[in-house]
Amino acid sequence: MQTDLQLMYLMCSRLCHDLAAPLSAISIGLDMLPESDDPDGPQKILQFSIKSAMNKLELLRCLSGYTNSEDRPAFTDAVRIINKSIDLDKFQIDWLCQIEDTIPGNAVRLIVAIILIALDCLPRGGKISIYPDFSIEITGSYVKLNEEVIASLKAETNKDELTSRGVIGYLAYLLACSLNTTVSYNIIQPNHIVFKFS
Repeated sequence: MQTDLQLMYLMCSRLCHDLAAPLSAISIGLDMLPESDDPDGPQKILQFSIKSAMNKLELLRCLSGYTNSEDRPAFTDAVRIINKSIDLDKFQIDWLCQIEDTIPGNAVRLIVAIILIALDCLPRGGKISIYPDFSIEITGSYVKLNEEVIASLKAETNKDELTSRGVIGYLAYLLACSLNTTVSYNIIQPNHIVFKFS
């Protein structure tokens, strides 16, 4: 199981490394062009798209990079990256827990993985709250936990049958196992789910 995690970390680290340089170069090139006042013009669209891609790449690195350090990613870095990666017009995220860097890297990754699952549960937007015990509550007008994610979170699916939707759930399962913990969820009421670690 640890081998699975290490292989994934190395693959994602290589992917992030290979994509970061060209994306940065494109961003620098766009900044060198004459400024456009058209908010819907191609330059603004490209700048927004590149920034979004860079944020997602940084989030991927936060989730599965830093292969040589058990202390990374730092929790403060993860919070910063998540805050700038999500659509604040669609999602509200409340960090009610203590934000400090004493949490092991795999525990930070596990929290990030569950937050990504939570975002997928909110297709119409909503609120995510992270409490002092690191339980994660999601509420919204429409909350839907995907069946494949549930199965992969419990390791009740074959690895050969995993899709891009279920892989984050399986990663969360592997991370939880590495920390000797489990992830559970409770549907409090319609459109209200709480994830807990125990």
